[in-house]
Amino acid sequence: VLVNFPITNGGMFPVTSTVKRSYAGTPIQEQLNNPNKQFDVTYIQGLAGVRTKIEFPHLKKFKEKIGSAIINKAELVVPISSGTDVAPFSPLQRIALYRKDIAKQRSQISDQAIFQAQFNSADFGDFAFGGYFNATQKQYVYVITNYIQQILDGNDEDYGTY
Repeated sequence: VLVNFPITNGGMFPVTSTVKRSYAGTPIQEQLNNPNKQFDVTYIQGLAGVRTKIEFPHLKKFKEKIGSAIINKAELVVPISSGTDVAPFSPLQRIALYRKDIAKQRSQISDQAIFQAQFNSADFGDFAFGGYFNATQKQYVYVITNYIQQILDGNDEDYGTY
C-alpha cells in the first residue's frame, strides 16, 4: 500500500519547516551587531539559533612571556546566569563545543577525539570531554587540555571555537 503525505504551505512549493527569529531590541541583537566587542554575558540558542565564538587571544602573549609550557589541565567552564535556568528556558542537557579548521569547516576539538579513542567509545569519550549540564554547579565544563597545548605550541591555529 502506497500512501502520499504531501507537505505544502498552500502554494505550489513544498515546505517542511520554517523558522523565523527576530532579536530586535534585545541584548542578542546588540551582540550580533558588534561581533568584535567583548561581552560579559553571552547567549546560545540551539537548532540554528545563536552560537557564541570563544577566542583565546592571550595564549600567544603567554608563550612570548614565559616561553614553553606544559599544560597539566585546561578546562572551559560555561556558567549559567542565576535565574535563567527556569522553565520554559531550562538548560539543555548538553551543548556542543567545536572548532573551525583552516577551511572554516566545523571540526572536532582534539581532546574529544582523544577521549573517544582512549575509551574506544564515542559515548564514554564524549562524557569525559564534557559539555553536560551540571545542575548542582549550574555550569557546563569541557576538558580542553590538548587543544590549548596544541595552540600554545604552535601546532594548531585557533580559527574559532564555538
